[in-house]
Amino acid sequence: MKKIASLIMTLSLLIILVACGTTKVSNNDHKSSNNSESSEPKTEKVKNSKQITNHDYNLIQIGSVRDGKGGTGKSEVIKQFGNPQTENKTNLPGTSAKAPQYSWKNISKSFKVRAVAVTFINNKAVGKAYLSDFGKDNKVTPIKKINKYKKGASYYTILKDLGKPNAESISGVGKESGKNLTYVVNKKNDSVSLVFINDKLISKSEATLG
Repeated sequence: MKKIASLIMTLSLLIILVACGTTKVSNNDHKSSNNSESSEPKTEKVKNSKQITNHDYNLIQIGSVRDGKGGTGKSEVIKQFGNPQTENKTNLPGTSAKAPQYSWKNISKSFKVRAVAVTFINNKAVGKAYLSDFGKDNKVTPIKKINKYKKGASYYTILKDLGKPNAESISGVGKESGKNLTYVVNKKNDSVSLVFINDKLISKSEATLG
């Protein structure tokens, strides 16, 4: 179970890094995550007529982090999103597998994010993320509203109360799921990241995504 938890946390972090466009990760960055490694990212100049919407993003089903079962197929994601701008492959902790990760920046203005990313195992989606565009109209969530939640709080309760986060990363399903929700707490774009395993809050920390 510890290996699965490590895998989930590694995927959650790396998906956010891919969305940020910061995909090269050294061994030292992940010693606490069983030395996962990331290959040199490949960035291509791709023109997509497709503009990804929030609805498109929500259609991506996430599968098991063990084998990808239940996840949307890679070909279907590319058909829906267009060709990715960035490709990266990461060694997964505790396995010999490499997980391809792709990011897109052809985002609809209505979505109000700057990038989305999807990670695959066995050509099935096992993680997805989006990152805020941090515009002047960025949603701000009062820090007092966030601080009332303690470890063990339900993901669904918090999401219902706080609403859509400014950035999120989701990996795996059921008891083998991990979620990272980031909320901007002031006009300076300072933010707080909430981490969940099996839909239970396990940590809160300051986050820098600007």
